[in-house]
This record gives sequence, structure tokens and C-alpha cells, in this order.
Amino acid sequence: MHRANSDFEIDDTEYAAGDFIVRLDQPYGKHARNLLAKQLFPKDAEHRPYDDVSWTLGLLYRVQTDPIEDESILENEDITLVTETVSFPGDVRGEDPAAYAVKHQGNNTLITARYALKRFKINAAEEAFESGGETFPIGSWIIPHKRGLKGQLEQVAADNMLYFYPLDEIPNVPAHELDLPRIALLHNWVSTQADGWVRFTLEHYGIPYDYIADFTVRSGGLRSKYDMIIMAHQGGASAKALVHGRDPKFGEHAYTGTKEFPSHGAVDNARNITRGMGFEGLQNLESFLNKGGTLVLLGSSGVLATDFGLVRNVSRAGGVQTPGSAIQTKLLRKNHPIVYGYEEINHVFRTNGPLYSVPKKFDHWIVMQYGTEPIRDEEDDDKEEGDEEDADDDESNDKPSDKKTFLLSGYVDKKDSIEKKGAIIDIPRNDGGRVILFSFNPMHRYLNHGDHTFVHNTILNWNDFPDPEPKDHPGLEKD
Repeated sequence: MHRANSDFEIDDTEYAAGDFIVRLDQPYGKHARNLLAKQLFPKDAEHRPYDDVSWTLGLLYRVQTDPIEDESILENEDITLVTETVSFPGDVRGEDPAAYAVKHQGNNTLITARYALKRFKINAAEEAFESGGETFPIGSWIIPHKRGLKGQLEQVAADNMLYFYPLDEIPNVPAHELDLPRIALLHNWVSTQADGWVRFTLEHYGIPYDYIADFTVRSGGLRSKYDMIIMAHQGGASAKALVHGRDPKFGEHAYTGTKEFPSHGAVDNARNITRGMGFEGLQNLESFLNKGGTLVLLGSSGVLATDFGLVRNVSRAGGVQTPGSAIQTKLLRKNHPIVYGYEEINHVFRTNGPLYSVPKKFDHWIVMQYGTEPIRDEEDDDKEEGDEEDADDDESNDKPSDKKTFLLSGYVDKKDSIEKKGAIIDIPRNDGGRVILFSFNPMHRYLNHGDHTFVHNTILNWNDFPDPEPKDHPGLEKD
């Protein structure tokens, strides 16, 4: 890999000094192409895929990656071979400002910085603002200056590649404080692989949490200990399995360290891993919500809420194959804190799992949808909720050059069944608390780094989500 030493133009596109160039005329050129190019799994393949079929790093990391067909790029000698780990230096500007600001541009490291600065007050701007010739997008940080702050910022800026801009005065924009929640990651003994990746990801970013099992949920008292409970994607596990756990028909089954397997139970252990949380645990989760807790359900774990009534007006459906594919999405609530830092038209990495839908009168809960088509049209108004049209297989795999491309990389079957559905749904409950449903796994195998900030935003803004403003159905803000 090389970096350009000066600006250059090729294929009618301008590139800047410092941009990266990956030459494909090298021994590992085919491997580089494999990692950077878009994959389009053939729709007429004899065998349908079951696991990830795309790994386009530019999409996974949200890094603009342009294929260059003009071979004259290989004649550019004003480049430098990258031989060391690449890091972008952060900076703290200004000597004694009224406050500092950080632009929210979807940076993964913002949450690490927030925990490093946990003793300082930090506000998130609820509107974009300008200062000192700079434009700060919605969600940008405002940090009032106080003694000892700058020294801390200098270390945080260097560690997290962030720029802290000086503000002569506090901007006159609505803002809320980014206070940090007490987090639990809930696991069961049915599906543990995905929550292992969530643990790894949370720990990488320095996010503290308690790792709790279903028997902890059975014990109750959750709201006194936690503000937010996260549950990882559960693969193909049924809603029944999420509640009732492993079948006890073969007797109790312990998971503890033994002489032969001393590592067993190192992360968590139990004398009996059968039976699950049961209805008692489900009731305690409902109590947690009723007392103002936030339940964040990633991927297929959302069936816990939809199938057992923790949310009333959300249904789920399956039958769609997106086996590790980059799918286009659109923000419907552009000012919602969960999507701070993301562009209106973006994408997510989606593995197989259920879809979640709401009746038209609750469309205002949908924060982000799949595709860019209007979420409702006249035909949708005439259809009953849950009715699905047959997918047009000829449109399942779009051409990657189309600006409205639905499938960016990978494979999608029954496109019409997923398009317009909610990708992220924020459901405030009349009885208290709220449930956040992700119909994709934003923390998949530490792979889709560009989706991590959806979860980071959920954590940082956990108690400042705005209630929706339904235009056609006033009074139906909550479930």
C-alpha cells in the first residue's frame, strides 16, 4: 500500500495528498482485489449461501474505495510505500477557550473518548452550528472548559485521533448531556457466539458492562442496577428458546471449570444451564422497562420483545436471505441521536435474521429503513399489515453502479420483502422505558466497524431520545 505525496487526478476524479493507493500489479494484488472489490453472489447458483458472502472492506469500514481502471495510475511515482501502522494525529486547538467542540462524523473512537473524559461534562448539540469558520454537524460535542481539561484532552486526542476545536462562547443551540448508563450484556446458554463478539467489541472501545446470565434476570431487581440491557444477536434461536433456554429433558447440565477443561466457566459459569430465564425472568424484564430502563436488542434477539409482548405494535417476519451483505438504508428521523454522524443515504451489513414492521400509524418509530423508496405508497395503504408481495427475482441483485442500488455487495433474496422495512426502530412504551430494535447485527464478528457507532450513539444518548411526533396520528407517540 502506498500514499500519494501530492494531489492528482485520474478518471475525472481528484485525489488528495495522503490518499492511499493499493496497486494490483503486486504478488498479493488478487488478495487485495478480493478484500476491496464488491462481491455479487450469483442469483442462479445451484446452492444458496448460508453465511457471509461479502467482505468489502470499504463498505464495512465506511471508507471511500474507488476502483481505478486507468492503468496510468501505475506510472505515478510520487507515492510513498506504507511501512508502519497508520495513525492520524489528533489535536487540541486554542489556549483558553470558553469550551471545546468535537465534530460528530461517525467516529468509532468518540465513545472511548467519552469514557476517558467521564469526570467532565459533555453535551451533544441537537442542531448543527458554526463557529470559527467551522461547521459542526448535529451530535457534535460541546465541552465547557474547566481546570485540568486541556491536559486530558491532549492525551485523548492523541489516543483517539480526534480534533478538539476552541469555542469563544457556548453555542446557542439545544443540547443534552452525554451522561453514561450502567450497562448489562444479557446472555443465555442457547446462543453464545454472537455475544462473545459483542463482549470483545465493547471491551475494545473501553465500555464497561456487567455480563449477566438468564438466572440473574430471574432474580429481579434489574432497574436498581442497570439503565440499559443489551442482548446480542441470537442467530436462528427461537423466541421460545430465548425465554425457556436449553431443554432439561436430559437432566441438569453444569458449565464450570474442570480438571480436563479448566477454561470452562472462566467468563461465566452455572451449575445448571438449562431452563432459561422463564416467564419469571420475562416479567422482570418488563418491570425493568416499566421503571424506565432501555432494552437494546440486536438482530434476532428482537423476537424476545415482539413475540412475548414487551412491545405491542411491532411484528416480525422472516423468509429473507441477506447472508452477510451490504444493504442500502435511509434515515427517516435524521435528528435522532442513534444516527448522529451518518449520512441520510447510507448502508448496513446485514446477516440473515427476522425483519420487524409496524402498522402505518406507528411509522414514526422507524429511525432508519432499508432502501430509499418511500416507506408507504397507495398500494401499501390498501394492504393489511403483514401482507407481502412476491419478490421480483430479476431485481434481487441490482447493478452496483446504480446510484439507487439496494444491494451494494453480497446477495439478497426477496428484495421486496425487506425494502421499506425498519432497520432501526425506537419504541417508547406507555408503561415506561423503551425498546430499541436493530433488524441487523451492528456488532457482527468485529467486522462491520462502520455500524458500531449506531450502538455507541445508543449508549451515549440513552436517556435523551426524543419522543416521535406523529403527524397523522397524534396521541400515538408511544406503544
